[in-house]
Amino acid sequence: FTSLLKEKMDHRVEVKAQELRRIPTPRKSRYIADNRYQRIFEITQLQHDQWSRYSPSEFCALLEKTTFGADTVLVADFGHGLCEGAVLESLANIKSFMGLNVQTNSSNYGFNSFTKHKRFSHLSIDTIETRIAYHDRFASPVDLLRRIRMDYAGRDVSVAMTLGFKGAYFFPRGTEEEFQCPAFADKVVDAIGAGDAFFGLTTLLAKTGCPPLALLLIGNVFAGLKTKIIGNKSSISKAQLLKALITILR
Repeated sequence: FTSLLKEKMDHRVEVKAQELRRIPTPRKSRYIADNRYQRIFEITQLQHDQWSRYSPSEFCALLEKTTFGADTVLVADFGHGLCEGAVLESLANIKSFMGLNVQTNSSNYGFNSFTKHKRFSHLSIDTIETRIAYHDRFASPVDLLRRIRMDYAGRDVSVAMTLGFKGAYFFPRGTEEEFQCPAFADKVVDAIGAGDAFFGLTTLLAKTGCPPLALLLIGNVFAGLKTKIIGNKSSISKAQLLKALITILR
């Protein structure tokens, strides 16, 4: 798996990995209909209990060493057992600006909530993930965001919530302002990874102090471009993003 990452990823990205015997790398095989890109079913191969079978101390040491002195840290918690126990404590000790995305999916449904993380600077989350965290089916998305802001008042955090085809909200840190922006996706091929794309870019924009509406616009356009790619077959270039933004803003 490490060799596959090195082959597919940008050469400027350095992969640091810990291998655990008899613990498979999480693998999801999606079967789609010909010419429609519609998922028929999915087979998942993963184990959630690695830290009950192995000590996480080596991984925690690697995590702390790798992030020490980093300007920005992105934590993508997919709920596959990595971010649990002592690993959560190590993440809480990171002093860098930290972007956090905690995902709800069919493999962890109900067991993976952003509330288990003790520290973050920027949270990117969708409506369903917030409802599960707060056990609230009926509150509006903006009221859920207001609850997050109230619960984390004084911690200097920003929060973004994706709304699918309805766009996204953004509540910047240190203010009571609320911002919303529509989605920019047409002819969606595959929505998988769009939220991850939004999370990654908006974390970097939040760190730089990007104006809120610009952050939402750029994040939504970037996510929209991701919906035109099947799975993670390819990545979005800076040129593609700039071209899309120029077209929209003309």
